[in-house]
Amino acid sequence: AGGSQVAFRTSATDFVANADGVYSQQAYRIDLTSLQRSRVSESDAGQSTAGDGVRSLAFTPDGRELLFETARTGGRDYQVLNLATGARELRASLDTLQVPGSAVPANGTANIALDSFVGDDVATSRRQVLGWRQVSGDWTVISGSADGSAFGNQLAWLEGVSADGGRILYRSLSDNLVAGDDNRAGDLFLHDSGLGANILVTRAAGTLNPSRAHSGQAVLTADGQKIIVESYAGDLSNHGSGYRRNIYSLSLNILADSDGD
Repeated sequence: AGGSQVAFRTSATDFVANADGVYSQQAYRIDLTSLQRSRVSESDAGQSTAGDGVRSLAFTPDGRELLFETARTGGRDYQVLNLATGARELRASLDTLQVPGSAVPANGTANIALDSFVGDDVATSRRQVLGWRQVSGDWTVISGSADGSAFGNQLAWLEGVSADGGRILYRSLSDNLVAGDDNRAGDLFLHDSGLGANILVTRAAGTLNPSRAHSGQAVLTADGQKIIVESYAGDLSNHGSGYRRNIYSLSLNILADSDGD
């Protein structure tokens, strides 16, 4: 949060003065200027959240709000703490018996993204990337098929969200997200809300075809214009070096042209 605050989770029961002995993961923050400690995940009455505590905690890119997720019977609630006023607000809820991955908010928490197994049957459900938009108040599956008729047919993991929430970067093994993807390697995809479409990012240089090998973890810059990714796909660049793990910087002007430079 601009380097002035840090937030974290701990099950320690004596970290703040108003500790109530609840042994579960709770969210706290420390102001690095005043060194003041405070518990984020508490009720208006100053009590810790119930259940199995907080599993997800993230600042908005501008550092003005802190999003945290708490468990409830039958699902998860996503609350927002305004760091200037101290006000808390329930922003979104997700009905699921699964444990979602970490939620990532955009500025203003008007958009939230996470990855989670969709469906409550562990044997048949697959991990998908979900997005929540305040304008609709609904969760939608981001990592869906090219024609919008089905979920991705393999696992997907959230990698990043632009500061304005308009772009969501994720990694998936699915081969039904865009036309022409037939390798079932781990590829990176960008969901652009303005276009309403998923775009294959890890293309072989100079083509619209998917790269030949697996791409791993990635970072999306706050402006949504550049990606840093680790990948075994040497064909991401015209100067690639075969099947070796390298770090690549991908400018998203590749969405407008495919010269691979």
